[in-house]
Amino acid sequence: MGFKIALFNIADFNKKSRFSSLGLGYLASYLRRYSQFNQIHIIEGDGFNKLRQIKPDLIGIYSVTQKFNEVVSLTQVLKSHFPGVPVIVGGHHITALPDTLPECFDVAVLGEGEKTMHELTQVIADGRLNLDSLAKIPGLAFRHDGRVMITAQRDFIHDIDSVPFPARDLMVNIPFSSIMTSRGCPYSCAFCASVSYWRKPRFHSPEYVVDEMHEIITKYHAVHISIWDDLFISDKRRLEAICGLILKKGINRKVSFACALRSNLIDKHVCGLLKSMNVKRVSFGFETGSQKILDFLKCGSVTVEQHIKAVELCKAHGFHTTGTFMLGSPGETQEDMLATLDLVKKLKLDGGGTFSVAVPFPGTQFWEIAKGKGLVSDRMDYSRIGIMSADFTKPEDFKGILLTDKISKERFFEIARNIQKVSNRYYIRGLLRLRNLSLKNIKYVFARPGEVLAILKFIVGSFLHRSSEMDRYIYYYQKAGAKK
Repeated sequence: MGFKIALFNIADFNKKSRFSSLGLGYLASYLRRYSQFNQIHIIEGDGFNKLRQIKPDLIGIYSVTQKFNEVVSLTQVLKSHFPGVPVIVGGHHITALPDTLPECFDVAVLGEGEKTMHELTQVIADGRLNLDSLAKIPGLAFRHDGRVMITAQRDFIHDIDSVPFPARDLMVNIPFSSIMTSRGCPYSCAFCASVSYWRKPRFHSPEYVVDEMHEIITKYHAVHISIWDDLFISDKRRLEAICGLILKKGINRKVSFACALRSNLIDKHVCGLLKSMNVKRVSFGFETGSQKILDFLKCGSVTVEQHIKAVELCKAHGFHTTGTFMLGSPGETQEDMLATLDLVKKLKLDGGGTFSVAVPFPGTQFWEIAKGKGLVSDRMDYSRIGIMSADFTKPEDFKGILLTDKISKERFFEIARNIQKVSNRYYIRGLLRLRNLSLKNIKYVFARPGEVLAILKFIVGSFLHRSSEMDRYIYYYQKAGAKK
């Protein structure tokens, strides 16, 4: 029968979310290439029924912090339904807090998981899930005699081109796909856990990137690709090479793209490159309109004035602009929040922007500040560490953590509501701009009715859940007229 492996993101266990987990896709493809294990299943929705059908020999779960308590409860249930089946947990949360590993998990994979999972799966398949075997594998946490044991740190994968493309054949694929062309970020922002997880930025070669894009288009019929890198444009020479290959292969005539940018790295040359590869939508991490708070959040690496100039330049090149803002950072005052309101008015973003309460995730400077104030602990109700976006009209329902003590909760939500109200005006204006609707879009509807139905479902979800920036991509990219 073979050794069967079931992998899932806790967010997808009961109901398929809008975007598949590339991380699980990489794990599956790596195991397929470098081991004899090929009976791998990525579960997206209807989890219990699928697990009963699969009858796995190993279960692997990915979880973020705000879902971790849910993962613990689910794993306790899984242990009763699938006795003797090892359950492994991985992800940013347990990597940042390995000492908190709950007893229900057999093992935790810390940090980058491909090599660790490869070695761990072999040990489990051989029936050697014991102290001696686990202690030899770097990048693990496990319990022994009531204590959490943490093995040596796993060295990161230097050549990430050695990792095959994600196993998209195991995932639900839609016309709007995603890709990661690098791992990690060269910056160390106070709120971001990327550096603590990836440790060092590494980049796929231009050839690898464009070959993967080609596969997404030809095999999975994508009309749009979202680039999910922390910072796609950080290496300008690589960006030039990627653009050159995209143009050479005609990929820019088949799909549109979206990516995240950084204001201090934007110039006419970068915008020209992005325009040539058919980027339609760009997003920035603006965070705040206060230079004081921005200096703290991003270590003095960017200015509010650069935000304004970057958006002006992107609009001049025809990009649909949007971005994220963070309210309630440590030390933020009423004046700082009003500066953010002023910035929103100046930027006039096509997508309005996404607003969230500043969140202290483990592995960040925010976490250490919150911990010092007694607002968080290594063992707590992690559901309180969630992102409250888009709706600030019900402060009484807010059960999260407010990091700033320089403004009252009532005044905080009052200003946040005003900021959101102004942002919504630009969001609505963006929805009403239909100048890009063309005959090609109309032909697409009749040529691919199944794909269009999936798009329409995403559009409805976008309007119902505006808090998710990624959910709103669907409407704008199709409207922008991606050619297929």
